[in-house]
Amino acid sequence: MVMTDNREEEIKMYLVTLAGTESRKDELEAQMQDEIDELYAPLREKEQLIREKYSDALSALSARSSALRNKVKQEVLEYGATVKHGRYQAVWNRGRVSWNTKGLVGYAAAHPEILQFRKQGRPSVSIRVIKGSKSNE
Repeated sequence: MVMTDNREEEIKMYLVTLAGTESRKDELEAQMQDEIDELYAPLREKEQLIREKYSDALSALSARSSALRNKVKQEVLEYGATVKHGRYQAVWNRGRVSWNTKGLVGYAAAHPEILQFRKQGRPSVSIRVIKGSKSNE
């Protein structure tokens, strides 16, 4: 699809409006968070004491849990099937298949019959923040 200059300028105006709207939203969220932080400030010290009280035990349990997860994964990979018990299941998945698209396109030039198996999805659009740009540009 070929874009005309007017269409591109119209889209740029939408992006300008989006940037302004997002900037205002960010400002309001920051203001709200400041008020919430102020409300909870007296509790932060007590929270820190509670976190310190449980920190060592939680760290030890997290390390044990991580080691057990790795062991279960390794065992299931070797076993080759999903295993369920109680609250957990270790799901075995077949390795993913992928194709070298560039190579297949070259192959299809000489063997166009393979193109009947090609499927292409619809185009999509993602909106991304340009790093280093000002919020209202």
